[in-house]
Amino acid sequence: TLQMNSLPKPFQTGLMIAACLGSNFNGPILRKAIEENELEVDSFIKSGKDGGYIEESESGSYRWTHDQIQQAAYNLILPTQRESFHYHLGRRLLKNSANCDMNGDFLFMIVENMNRGTDLKLNRDEMTQLARLNLQAGNEAMSTSGFHSAAKYLQQGINLLSKDSWIHEYDLTIQLYDAALDTYYTAGQFSNFEVAVKQPLTHAICFEDKLNSYHHLVRFLTASGRSEEALETCLSVLKKLGEEIAPNADIKSLLAEASCVKQMIRNSSIDDMLDLPKLKDSHKIAKISFLSTAIRCSFEMNQVLFAIIICRMVKLS
Repeated sequence: TLQMNSLPKPFQTGLMIAACLGSNFNGPILRKAIEENELEVDSFIKSGKDGGYIEESESGSYRWTHDQIQQAAYNLILPTQRESFHYHLGRRLLKNSANCDMNGDFLFMIVENMNRGTDLKLNRDEMTQLARLNLQAGNEAMSTSGFHSAAKYLQQGINLLSKDSWIHEYDLTIQLYDAALDTYYTAGQFSNFEVAVKQPLTHAICFEDKLNSYHHLVRFLTASGRSEEALETCLSVLKKLGEEIAPNADIKSLLAEASCVKQMIRNSSIDDMLDLPKLKDSHKIAKISFLSTAIRCSFEMNQVLFAIIICRMVKLS
């Protein structure tokens, strides 16, 4: 770092920016990161290669010749200025990017840099923008099975929400929690799940907006061996969906359900049933989703209830 301090200031700026872009970076991203009035990018790359700081890889991107050189370049940024440097670098990359660029590693690079500045005094709009970017990065990570990275981005997005986000940023808030619950469950982060699931169940303005949370909750309860709670939750949700099933139903109720199903299918062949159109009614699909979970929970606990649930699914389909 002492040797680098004697280099021209514009070149030092290029080294600091490149150090924040990671161990590998390409020319187009570097051009987005460097303002025209700071330095000439081609000249910086040539000087960097001639000085032995960076080298070109076979793919055409650039990499540091040694990780200690990258660290020395990063150390040019004063510790007190690093949060601000990262945040404004991320903002600059975002500003200079088209929508088609906002995916994969480039999106993660923007968000990672901006997240380093969350302790700065960001205004409400800046925090909301960054929360949206973390949601986008979380969904992108989930799509490539990066569950733990997704959980990190989504938790950061939730942390950036204002206290009144359920009022002023409702759609963003519900999307963040829905995505986070799916990610926490998949990543096995059950303590985070149990904390997060309470929020949408408490603050969502309508029952339909709580369905995803209930869906994840019953999955979590089932996976945790709490089948009785899962079944109770399923039956409660089904009741609100207009599909009430008594938990203590007896054999008489089962016979009535079975008789109804028999009447429905008495003139239908197996081929007729196989040719039925795919169910598109979202309300019925929601019912079947919770009935499916209830089947798994009731199989060992209550065989009569188990059979009744199957009859209800046949009637809905």
